[in-house]
Amino acid sequence: MDQYFATHNMEYASALTRFSNKAASVENSPDENDKMLSSAKAKVMAAATSEAADLNMAKAHLENTEQIINALKSLQRGLLNEYSHMSKT
Repeated sequence: MDQYFATHNMEYASALTRFSNKAASVENSPDENDKMLSSAKAKVMAAATSEAADLNMAKAHLENTEQIINALKSLQRGLLNEYSHMSKT
């Protein structure tokens, strides 16, 4: 599972880099009137890109993997605790 976490972490970092580059290019591009975009409009336009969708998906995968790892750790602690009680009887 740790390998999956590392893989998803790298995918998230890569998606974050791609999104940051896209957001910067959107913010620096002029609108239809050749004026610079406001920061609020640029954020909305950047959030509508495929890079933003990829970033959200990578973040979800990373969070899900982290939750699975934490659940497995909890299960492992519970099993170790249960078997330690059994050996004392």
